[in-house]
Amino acid sequence: MTLLLSDADVRQAVDYAELANCLEAALKVQAEGGGLIPGRVNLEHFDVWLRLMPAIVPSANVMGLKVFHGIPGRGARYLILLYSLADGSALAAVDACYLTAARTAATSAVASRYLAPPGPVRLGVIGSGMEAEAHCRALSTVGEVTGMNVYSPNEGRRQAFADRMRSALGIPVTACDRPEEAVADVEHAVVATNTGPAMAVACQADWLSAGQHVTSIGSTNVRLRELDAATFRKADLVVLDADYDQMVEESGDLIQYRAEGGGFDPVRMQTLPNLIGGAAVGRQRSDQLTLYKSVGTALQDVIAADLLYRRARELGLGLDIPDLCQEKQDAVTKPAGSILG
Repeated sequence: MTLLLSDADVRQAVDYAELANCLEAALKVQAEGGGLIPGRVNLEHFDVWLRLMPAIVPSANVMGLKVFHGIPGRGARYLILLYSLADGSALAAVDACYLTAARTAATSAVASRYLAPPGPVRLGVIGSGMEAEAHCRALSTVGEVTGMNVYSPNEGRRQAFADRMRSALGIPVTACDRPEEAVADVEHAVVATNTGPAMAVACQADWLSAGQHVTSIGSTNVRLRELDAATFRKADLVVLDADYDQMVEESGDLIQYRAEGGGFDPVRMQTLPNLIGGAAVGRQRSDQLTLYKSVGTALQDVIAADLLYRRARELGLGLDIPDLCQEKQDAVTKPAGSILG
């Protein structure tokens, strides 16, 4: 039986604290050499793009992939296929629209454990979409958030976002008229935007102060920008959730950083798995400006889908489909590694 999970099922099953803990454990295993995570496959046809992200995670006994695409004027669609590593059966097909936002936010929350100032924090949020809301919920779940500022260009959206977060989290939330106001006098600045083909920079280095932690998750392909290159130069510590060589080919932010003469700095730049695994160190001083830059990884997707699959089974969510992804019976008679059809 394969479980089909809709976006509504995913939203009902997400538990940010549990998701963050599962991701932290999986990233530690990754740092120790567990998990097979090849490079992504990126295809483009004019303005249409398609991306595939596979991974095998032996520690969780699962494998799978996320496939997502963007169509001009229609947005993006996300699907995760999850398989058992034990018998190859298709465990689940998951609508990964909200799940992608949730696993991104939960991973950011994990990074904040190592990079954000200790104790209660105030958030300064640039963005008012699904990713911004997921970050507010995740960060409030794994740590203490005492207040929040928010900015987005549309006044109505940012005010509605402030009202919604104030009600959901029970904290003071202020809608700001300018982005620099949103990140002023806060311990943790979250930049979660979709600036689109205009490639507008949403947050500038001049707005950021010593001692802050910055989370940036919106620039995940070459057509998107979120931070100026000066922010990468200004940060005392930069932590990436994927390898630098991959990110500098995919993220508009890092592409511009390189275009302005920036390069990988082994003293200031680390990866999140190495940070969790102990091969790198996080915040060391109260005056450090730390930056976590994320583009997402297949391991994050597969681990999140596995947790959601198990929680959905416990909660009785989703739709079971029999006989999906049938085993090819004559395959068992062929030699291992056979490529016969």
